[in-house]
Amino acid sequence: MRPAELIQRLKERKIDAAYLFIGAEPFRKRQCRAALLRALAGGEQAEVELVRRDLQEDSLDAILDDARSLSLFTPRRLIWVESAEALAGKRSESTDSARQLAQYLRVASPSVVIVFDAGRYELDYEGRKRYESILKCYQPLVPSAVVEFPALTVEEATSLANQLAQRAGLKIGPEEIALLVESAGTDGLRIAMEIEKLRLRTRSTEPVTPRLIADLVPSAPAATIFELVQAVGLRQRQRALQLLHTLAETGEYLPLALGFLEAQLRYALVAREAGLESPQRILTYLQQLGVRIWLKRAEEIAETARLFQKEELQWALERIYEADKALRDARPDDRVVLERLVLELTAPRAPLA
Repeated sequence: MRPAELIQRLKERKIDAAYLFIGAEPFRKRQCRAALLRALAGGEQAEVELVRRDLQEDSLDAILDDARSLSLFTPRRLIWVESAEALAGKRSESTDSARQLAQYLRVASPSVVIVFDAGRYELDYEGRKRYESILKCYQPLVPSAVVEFPALTVEEATSLANQLAQRAGLKIGPEEIALLVESAGTDGLRIAMEIEKLRLRTRSTEPVTPRLIADLVPSAPAATIFELVQAVGLRQRQRALQLLHTLAETGEYLPLALGFLEAQLRYALVAREAGLESPQRILTYLQQLGVRIWLKRAEEIAETARLFQKEELQWALERIYEADKALRDARPDDRVVLERLVLELTAPRAPLA
């Protein structure tokens, strides 16, 4: 089932006791969650409690027991269970999870809906192979209560941008919509955020121009690389690998992406060595050195310098140098080289922040 089908079924008051959401696209998941809350509220707009659980922290038994229990305050509940793919990795639970779920569904409360959200992998060829083992754990929900969330296509992202722009009252033409999607990528949440920025800037009275989009909407690859630097600095390995995957899937030339990453860390090292903390001081200092830079980039450099110590930046730049050499080898796999780099930079033994 696709998100649009689920939303239509909910409008018709066809609500299942549990769903399995698979795929990593967040915007339509947010839409479906809102639709579920509305459907549970019903025509009388009763209060609905959103309960968040995580299968990396809770057992399936505990979550199902919670769903069975009665709430004294808000009997209507949407239980949102993250890390649903973790169940496939728990051998002690994976063998009988389908049986437990089937038992629950036979006596499920009509005022409680459980959503198992498996969003670790994209719904590409490799991702679908990984989801095969996950689907076995949720067999009672297959296929009628499984909702797929593939990445937005360019056409879908363009359609979404048009809808959101019209809702926001923006004066924007098709060429500017295309430029917005090209800059923001096919990330629905980011498109919505950028349209809101444009609405606030134009107050829905001034026309949106290409120059305004260039000023307000940073290019998707540059923004993704900054997020990658943040994830590395916080040792968020899974997030860093996801961002690297995003760069590869959007057709970004990975050696060029490595160059952006190296520049970001090198400027942060310069800021560290010069004792610069504020974005404005970093901007002034680098401009004096002849570096073409703007305030937004200076803010990103300041954030990177905050995440890393001087020694950590030096160590990371050495690893990037080695990765750059590996990319120059005969017939290298660019993606594998950068994945190894991310694994190095986020390893527990690595001297990072």
